Amino acid sequence: MTGDPDAALPVVLAGLAARHTGTLGVAAHDLAAGGVEAVLAGQQHLDQVPRHLRVQPYALDLGRAPEITVAHRTGFLTGTRADTGIVRLRDRAGFTYAVFHHGSADERFLPESEGPVLAGPVGKALVEHW
Repeated sequence: MTGDPDAALPVVLAGLAARHTGTLGVAAHDLAAGGVEAVLAGQQHLDQVPRHLRVQPYALDLGRAPEITVAHRTGFLTGTRADTGIVRLRDRAGFTYAVFHHGSADERFLPESEGPVLAGPVGKALVEHW
């Protein structure tokens, strides 16, 4: 994909929704499931939903099978944090998620600001529930 990376997120989310409902064509499904997910798995900001998960972003590079993989896209504006993605678990299936936090009085863009700190337990609860 080329162009504005922020414009790609709605395409990815539409692809995930269509895949879930079975309305996506095979060729488009392969693109969405393979290439785009691999790009999203390279996300370096792990301070929101993956915060308390055993994510090992370099496991495949080291020849190891990761216990959990999170392919996601984060975003932020002043007082707002967003994290949307796919969680894959080695010993069972996975799920998609979207976590948004808006209206925070804490307007800092730090890993320890309110938005990321609140998103971390959500990710942990999702994995434990799943």
